[in-house]
Amino acid sequence: MVVFVIKKNCKIDLSDLDGNTPLMKALQFMEEWCANILLEHGANPHAHNIRNETTLHLAVAFKSPSLVEKLISLIVNLEAKTKNGHTPLLLAIKYKKELMVETLIQRKASIHAVYLEGRIALMFAMEHESEHIAQLLLQSGIDVFATDKFGQMALAYAAASGHSG
Repeated sequence: MVVFVIKKNCKIDLSDLDGNTPLMKALQFMEEWCANILLEHGANPHAHNIRNETTLHLAVAFKSPSLVEKLISLIVNLEAKTKNGHTPLLLAIKYKKELMVETLIQRKASIHAVYLEGRIALMFAMEHESEHIAQLLLQSGIDVFATDKFGQMALAYAAASGHSG
């Protein structure tokens, strides 16, 4: 059905009232095959909705590693922030998606992204009890002495979440 509509010269990047394009809807409904068809037919991988969520944010949120790779290869913005302050890397940390975190770090997403209240990715990983992800961030050279706006370091977040490892 998607191919049929595309062949009828529909406007492939038309958006709904929330600013979501058909590509974004395909990502939201985890329709990977449909997202691939839309991208093959020229859908804009750089689109964002009214919450400033990009196609990469949605691919991360809806757990599609292959589409994350594909979107990165199309040179999407790795540092785009949603209105809630999430970069794609911070979303991958939030959802404990180790492979996506690793991919984003390898593709040069900033490990120094700052979330709400000055929290860095390492603090976010500690808060979400993601020990392996914290190790990835440490291996990538994240600043363990960085503090949030309350003067707390990542160690405080680790202690608060019960991490002893």
